[in-house]
Amino acid sequence: MFLRIFTAVALISVLAVAVSTFHTVRAVRHASYRSLTDGLDRMALAVRALVPGLTGDVLQDAVTRMGREAGVRITVIDAEGKVTADSDGEPGAMESHGTRPEVALAMEGKTGIATRRSGTTGTDTVYVAVPVLSDGKPAGAVRAAYGAAVLGETDSALAGGIALFAGILLAACLLSAAILSRALTVPLQELTATVRRFTEGDFDARFHLRQGGEPGELADSFNSMADRIQVQFREITERTEELDGIFTSVPQGIVVLDAKGRIKRMNGGFREIVGSGPMEGRELWDVTGAPRLADLVEKVKREGLQPPEEIVIGSRTARCSINPLPGGEGLIAVLHDITDTRRIETMKRDFVANASHELRTPLTAIRGYLEMIEGEVSGEPSRWLATVRRSSERMVAIVEDLLSLARLEGKETELITEPVDVARLLDDAKALFMPKAEAKGLRLVMTAPPEPPTLMADPFLLDQMMANLIDNALKYTEAGEVRVACRPDGERVAFDFSDTGIGIPTDHLSRVFERFYVVDKSRSRKMGGTGLGLSIVKHIVDLHGGSISVDSVVGQGTRFTVLLPRGRETLT
Repeated sequence: MFLRIFTAVALISVLAVAVSTFHTVRAVRHASYRSLTDGLDRMALAVRALVPGLTGDVLQDAVTRMGREAGVRITVIDAEGKVTADSDGEPGAMESHGTRPEVALAMEGKTGIATRRSGTTGTDTVYVAVPVLSDGKPAGAVRAAYGAAVLGETDSALAGGIALFAGILLAACLLSAAILSRALTVPLQELTATVRRFTEGDFDARFHLRQGGEPGELADSFNSMADRIQVQFREITERTEELDGIFTSVPQGIVVLDAKGRIKRMNGGFREIVGSGPMEGRELWDVTGAPRLADLVEKVKREGLQPPEEIVIGSRTARCSINPLPGGEGLIAVLHDITDTRRIETMKRDFVANASHELRTPLTAIRGYLEMIEGEVSGEPSRWLATVRRSSERMVAIVEDLLSLARLEGKETELITEPVDVARLLDDAKALFMPKAEAKGLRLVMTAPPEPPTLMADPFLLDQMMANLIDNALKYTEAGEVRVACRPDGERVAFDFSDTGIGIPTDHLSRVFERFYVVDKSRSRKMGGTGLGLSIVKHIVDLHGGSISVDSVVGQGTRFTVLLPRGRETLT
């Protein structure tokens, strides 16, 4: 930049000095020429004053004397162009001068000036001719001439001075250009060096400049910017270190994917689930060996956030959730290892199923023998046997419900779906529970739309769902009615189970679907409840991809709402 600025200023300086020198030389030459012609004009006028009174040799002698004294050639020409006197030559031997340019102008009454080579002296000469007047009319001319070489001598004498002045001026301009270029480029060089240090990681680099003005403002602005960047970088570094610490210490498997679904980064938890080996730059499904992950990644890219899914990775099971990163620059997947949880659940489910199965046989035998004994015993022992029989029946119900729940929770459970006629479903349930409702003095109301919808579902499980919800409503309703209503809800079918029973306190609503959870334990035992009915209903609804909710007001009643998808085959 110094060279560019210096070169530009230097070229401008050279051009300016050259132009000024050229015009100065022209002005001096013009002044010299003007001075010479003015002197010759005065000499010619002086001679003209003597011409009218002199003739012949007297005129020649006077012209010769004046020319020698002045160092000027003087020539007198008559009206016909004949030379009558000349200070440097023989008038009689000279040709007519009437055609000379300066003489021709003088014959017209004007002052003539010309420069040309003299035929008499053979040198370049400056001529000035003035008219000689007689009765106000030109009657001849007086011409003064001087060698033009004097002009070259003058030019040579001035050339040295002008060249010296031009050289001094040019040197001053070049020095000024160097000083100016340095003043402009030194701050920029210092700023460049400071910025280079800053970009290389030296965040303590600052721009120190003593001069004021715009460079000083630039230095202050840069230093302020550097201070802010240093503070922000320190904060970002601290936050990055915190995030790295969190990222590496989280027990869950975390993996960051780029926009193409390739692995960019992962933590130790992910390696514990997936295994060791190179992973960066590979597809997630390729590393985990779980093609379902590829489908989930593509679904998140297309549709955004998706609910977590359980993915089997080798011998381990993980709950995987994938979220888009801000700005759409990639994805982050979180894998929670639930292998031990699922193993414990399987062990618990197997234990419950095995225990229930083992208990069912002796309980059946106990019930049989109790029925035989009850006919042979009377009085107080008969009441004892009735109590034992009710307890055994409750145990049998619990065992049956446990077996049902174990089957529903089993991974091997498959829905046997077929078109289910909702109207028939309601009629069957009404026929089954109408005697129980009438025995308690309750109204059992079943309502369906004029054109009952059909849905794809497992009819056995739907019957079980209806039975549990209606039986539950009848147990906890002492007066009024139990109402079951079916209605279409877009691509789903809604079932509303409402009663006018005792209701459920608000703080118990979130737990009613837990196994063995009962609101009123004494009433449940009295009614023969097992605490598993609503848990079974929840599993049936989940297996069908539906949802269940509950609303209740204590003393006014309870309402369960079940939403089940119709199924692809039934959509119109």
